[in-house]
Amino acid sequence: MEHLVSLRLEHTAVEMLPSSIGNLNRLQDLNLRSCKQLKDVPTSISSLTNLKRLDFIGCWRLEKLPSRSFGFRSLEELELSFSGILEIPASIKQASRLSMLDVRCCRQLQSIPELPVLCNVKAEDCTSLKIVSSSRTALTQGWDKPNYFFRVFTNCPKLDNNSRSNIMDEAQITIMRMATVAPLKDYFLPHHPWPQINIVCRGKEIPNWFSYQNEGSSVDIELCPDWFRTGLFGFALSVVSWVSEAQYFFWSVRANFIVKFMGESHELFTSEYIGHINFNNGQHHVLVWNEAFRSEEVVKNCSPDVYKLAKEASVVFCPVAFDERPACASRLKVESCGLCPLYAEDAEKFKFGHVFK
Repeated sequence: MEHLVSLRLEHTAVEMLPSSIGNLNRLQDLNLRSCKQLKDVPTSISSLTNLKRLDFIGCWRLEKLPSRSFGFRSLEELELSFSGILEIPASIKQASRLSMLDVRCCRQLQSIPELPVLCNVKAEDCTSLKIVSSSRTALTQGWDKPNYFFRVFTNCPKLDNNSRSNIMDEAQITIMRMATVAPLKDYFLPHHPWPQINIVCRGKEIPNWFSYQNEGSSVDIELCPDWFRTGLFGFALSVVSWVSEAQYFFWSVRANFIVKFMGESHELFTSEYIGHINFNNGQHHVLVWNEAFRSEEVVKNCSPDVYKLAKEASVVFCPVAFDERPACASRLKVESCGLCPLYAEDAEKFKFGHVFK
């Protein structure tokens, strides 16, 4: 048994894991999905130093994990969705390789502690969630570790103001740090040389670090003479959205960046935030994402005079349903929007603590 790598007990009637589970020191995958009678996890689980994936999806009676359960640093995925979990142990920040925390539909969960730098979060329908601690320290320390990054907090109606602020501050840190790392040519798509950032949580205001903001679904921009200078590595985009009728369907918010020159409009690029609707009627959510690119790639789309001499631009945001049904897209409304140009020199200042807002 000491050579066991994967243990799958899903859909069994197990109520408690034995303390001897800690002896399976080569275990990498522990699957307890839909073990609806499971109530307890022994502290010896922290001895599983090679564990990469831990699955408690659908363990309705499981309310807590041992406080020392994240002493192991090999864990990459922690699946807790549809469980009865009440809190996440603070020791989770020690799981430096953790890339996914899934707590969707954990309706008794009230708080999420500081997380490791690489950790993405799915926290949809956590209707009791009040506190999301800041992971600013971890994100700053991991400045040189670019990665695809998303933190989704849709239909979390009890999130307090401080938690929403923490989530949006982390969005700024994560997006700005992309300017200080080299593009990753092999892993990411050619038109996205830097990782994509996607953040969403309940709220009615565009984050204050967005330099251009406006009510409605479009924002106008005055372009300075050297706006397309070397060091421009993309834009941060944001919308405040709400749904007129709750229904689950896939959608995107599409942003068209249009430069105005000599009485003509030229589309410089199109960007999309892709997600799905699963929040209640009338709930406002703030979406933040980035559109990262190399300047030399974008200029192929139009004449140099357009991006060098243009003085005006506008960005128009439009909801789009994946199946293109107009009725679905019309349920999602863009109430306000924002745009922030991202320059490498600003990111360097941000990196060394000169925070601008």
